[in-house]
Amino acid sequence: MAEDRKPESGGYGSPLPIALIMTMLASLLIGHSLPYQDERPSADPLKSSHPSLQNIDARLWQDPFSTVENAANAAGKSVADAKSFALFVDGRPANVEIRPSPTAPPLPEKKAIVPDALNHSNQAITVLAVTLPGGPYPEEAEQRMRRRYAVLSGLANQDWIPSDEQHLGVFEPGQDDLQKLVPFEWWLPRDGNQKSPILVLWLDEASLTETPFAKINRLLKLVMPEQDQASYRVIGPNSSATLRTMLAETENPAFAHPPARHRPNLAMPSTPIADSTSVFTRRRPPPPTSN
Repeated sequence: MAEDRKPESGGYGSPLPIALIMTMLASLLIGHSLPYQDERPSADPLKSSHPSLQNIDARLWQDPFSTVENAANAAGKSVADAKSFALFVDGRPANVEIRPSPTAPPLPEKKAIVPDALNHSNQAITVLAVTLPGGPYPEEAEQRMRRRYAVLSGLANQDWIPSDEQHLGVFEPGQDDLQKLVPFEWWLPRDGNQKSPILVLWLDEASLTETPFAKINRLLKLVMPEQDQASYRVIGPNSSATLRTMLAETENPAFAHPPARHRPNLAMPSTPIADSTSVFTRRRPPPPTSN
């Protein structure tokens, strides 16, 4: 009879499809709740730890100011993150301090800038100081990268090669009114080339206010205090405001002008270092006013 018939299996009334749907939903929820785990090697770059005059990681196209500043902040953060706790040994307290391994090598001493091979030789050295904008804005950082790349490309085109193309050095003048950290890098002549080695200094133009000539002169004296065979070149200034300040400085009665052959564009105070210093600027000084 019809009332004695059993319901057919399958269809939406069967528990099997419902169980499959619930299993799929549960697997999706569990899969999305698990955090993603990257199985690739760490992308953090290795930090150099070798003792060298140039021991700050930097490519040839990088901003020298931000690179040195980041290295200084990383070195200071490693010391600040040191932790200490009390440990009991044989019932007696013993202070234990844990210092993490530094994320960047310590900055070199302010006097460690000239290699020993050059410091104790009579070989001529050229110091090339390049002024760069020191502002924190992205467009100024872009200018620093572009101008560094342009200067280094010019040196490479004239048969100089970097002594260390992956690192910068830093010089600390140790005077309050001068630039705190001065990035530098050495460029050497190619084999068989009789040209002199070049020490490139990257100067923050913001630190050259009021008396740019005097500050550059003092900085060069600190860089090469015992080098009689050094000649000096300055590429700058970067801004017209600094150029006007430099021109106003030359109008000071205490400012002495060296012979014309030593000043192709502008003058420097008549001191032993400044007598062999040439300043090259892409900014044209304003014409003299007629009385």
